[in-house]
Amino acid sequence: MGSASRFLSSGIWSVLVVGAVLWVHDHAAAQVRSASRHEAQDRADERGAIQDRIAALYDPTEMARAMELGTGTLRGTMAVRDKQGVGGLLPRLLRGKSVATADREWVILLPMTPHVTAWFEAHSADDVRWGEREIGGLNPEVWQYAGRVRTDSQGNFQFDGLMPGRYLVLAHFPVEYTARRTYATGEYSVEYSYSPMFGSGSGAIKPITRTERYQSQMHVWISEVVDVKPGVPTIFTPPVRDLI
Repeated sequence: MGSASRFLSSGIWSVLVVGAVLWVHDHAAAQVRSASRHEAQDRADERGAIQDRIAALYDPTEMARAMELGTGTLRGTMAVRDKQGVGGLLPRLLRGKSVATADREWVILLPMTPHVTAWFEAHSADDVRWGEREIGGLNPEVWQYAGRVRTDSQGNFQFDGLMPGRYLVLAHFPVEYTARRTYATGEYSVEYSYSPMFGSGSGAIKPITRTERYQSQMHVWISEVVDVKPGVPTIFTPPVRDLI
């Protein structure tokens, strides 16, 4: 009876210990899930606060005044220079060229009003892909005040009659390039070597591969701030970036 009692007692304690371990594990997991939910909610609240702050800065009168006729000119070539230089990957893909150029693509100009400036700074990225970031808040009405010109086949563009001040230059354009890829054909070759001196040999089975050239496309996003001066042309300099 004493032995049975001890066995029963031991079994109860084992169940209790296992139950306690499972409870601690589930409780810890629940705390992690709760912390993750709170962290996600905090990020959402922070993004919402930033969006509200940006939206509150929108002033259509300010936008219209910034886009009145002036004596400034902005011209240049809409392109991106390869960060790796002439020996980088992009020049090889673009058949020796070190510049990716926009060919008859739109260039958009926005005045850096407090609203646009806050939106641009909130993204804190090298390329602002408008409408595709988590942090939004740019009032869609700003596009009716934006300047637009299309580049020629060499990427050249020009804005005339600008008020002096800071502007955000935006562009998005595709670039065609040629690349190579190597793939297995599903066939194999047998390489065998034999040594008469030692009377032995060895062999190896290797997959047969084929290399082919193909055309592909990458998309380039430009977002550069320029300072337009009165009475003299301001030259847009293509940014230097590691595209691939």
